Amino acid sequence: SSIHYRFFCDQFVQCFIPRFISEIYRCGRIGEDGAQQLLVDTYSLKTCILEVPVIAARGRQMAAAYSNYVIREMGRAESMLKILSSPVDDPEALSTLVQDPTGRGKPMSMDEIKRILALKPGAENAAGIAGSAVSFMGALD
Repeated sequence: SSIHYRFFCDQFVQCFIPRFISEIYRCGRIGEDGAQQLLVDTYSLKTCILEVPVIAARGRQMAAAYSNYVIREMGRAESMLKILSSPVDDPEALSTLVQDPTGRGKPMSMDEIKRILALKPGAENAAGIAGSAVSFMGALD
């Protein structure tokens, strides 16, 4: 039934997207080129997550809450990868790069930006900060 299908889709994205973000943290060091490729892949993945339920439901649209959740949470992953693909290492400068123009998502904190910058090759104390980010993301599961 359509209720069960929608429940399945909601549960899937609520499990999948946080796991996807935590796996980005677990990658360890991610260079600019790798981050750019992951960003392209993330855009494709977001498109699939948004379109496949509509195709499977024979054209019936998913609820706005589903789309908003996918867009907001995948936007977090996209912001992380934008930071990693940027040659800039200054958290202040990067905070303007990842601002949400729609205003729907919460802004990224400086601590979060610093944890993401620690994933770049050559970052000091990257293992400790990345490990704390993984444990932080694990707490969300």
